[in-house]
Amino acid sequence: ITIDRVPLAGTALFDIFSHLAAERISTDMISQTTASDGNVTLSFTVGDDVSDRALELVRQILPKVGARGASIDRNIAKVSVVGVGMQYH
Repeated sequence: ITIDRVPLAGTALFDIFSHLAAERISTDMISQTTASDGNVTLSFTVGDDVSDRALELVRQILPKVGARGASIDRNIAKVSVVGVGMQYH
């Protein structure tokens, strides 16, 4: 899920993730762009089984936090690299 023009001032990030947590939706892989004009683009992943509900919840809170819009991209993959050799990299 990507949310455009999220204000950094105030409690926007807290409000977004609290709103999702209240519905027991876990987020993962959180990323945000560098602030531009006091706003960021925020992206995070959720489980595919809850993605529709998560997007619905995010869109509900957009007016409160002052963000511009939200979208979803289901054509992504997450790769994890684990092992003993990773301690040296």
